[in-house]
Amino acid sequence: VAFVVPNLGSAIIALAKLWRSRTRAQIVCLMGAEGLRTAQQVTQSVLSQRHVTEAPDILCCTEETTARALLAMTAQSERLLLRMSLQDAEGLDFLKEVVRPHIIALNNLFPPRSGGAAQNELLSTQLPAAVSPETLLVANGDDPIIREISAQTSATVFCYGLQASNSCALWTSHIESEGREGLRLWMHYKNDAVHVRIPLLGRHSVHTALEASAVGLISGQSWDEIAAGLRAMTTQLRLIMTPGINGASFLEDSYAATPASTLSVLNLLESFSGRKIAVMGDMIEMAHLEVEGHRKVGTRIADIAAYLIAIG
Repeated sequence: VAFVVPNLGSAIIALAKLWRSRTRAQIVCLMGAEGLRTAQQVTQSVLSQRHVTEAPDILCCTEETTARALLAMTAQSERLLLRMSLQDAEGLDFLKEVVRPHIIALNNLFPPRSGGAAQNELLSTQLPAAVSPETLLVANGDDPIIREISAQTSATVFCYGLQASNSCALWTSHIESEGREGLRLWMHYKNDAVHVRIPLLGRHSVHTALEASAVGLISGQSWDEIAAGLRAMTTQLRLIMTPGINGASFLEDSYAATPASTLSVLNLLESFSGRKIAVMGDMIEMAHLEVEGHRKVGTRIADIAAYLIAIG
């Protein structure tokens, strides 16, 4: 079947609205400043232990990109994972009126003076009103702005964090690095205490694992399924460690690197023994933050690396 339409974008949006009204799949929207692709992959790995889960490789920034992601659902889909970076109030309206997510997971916001102030303002001032009471908000309880957003919304809130607190339903303890093998830690939920191993690198990855586990718990999955999903992660993640010759290791984080993500990798690099060599390419699309961002990364490299190889 072929359609001839006067405007392709409008047609895609109309088709997505129709398809959304007919599907029974639960929709999970992942929001945050960074790490959305990794969060999507980890959450898909967890949910796929029980549910038919679609995770389109589309960053939903506008009505049309969100519509294209909605059209990735099939009749067999039970869960749809969307990674969203909303730019304006119209995107929030589309989220509320058309997407109608069952779960919104908010992991992190842009740090101050990072160029993400506009998106932080949008989420802080308008997301609480855009979230319906039927939606469940999964929130990083370690972020003070996200805690404030959670307090303003009428939705049910499920908080997670690195330490036990009255507000966090899911929390961790005894986080230990196993080098290139990833992390091991204990997760606590109600009366459960579960030991898990995750092939993710760096303490900043713990929040990603907590977010995916929280979505799994809300979806009624067992700890065995959640732990299996966390273990099943592959090297398709953006942060990859591979062995080299003569005991060398290669730590790669080359997908859409930003100053914040690069600094996180450099902090991880510092924790390893031996001589450290930094190989750096371009960080692009940084607008007015380009000079400041590169200088921050360069200063950190000078602190920890014996050599710098710059490309680009």
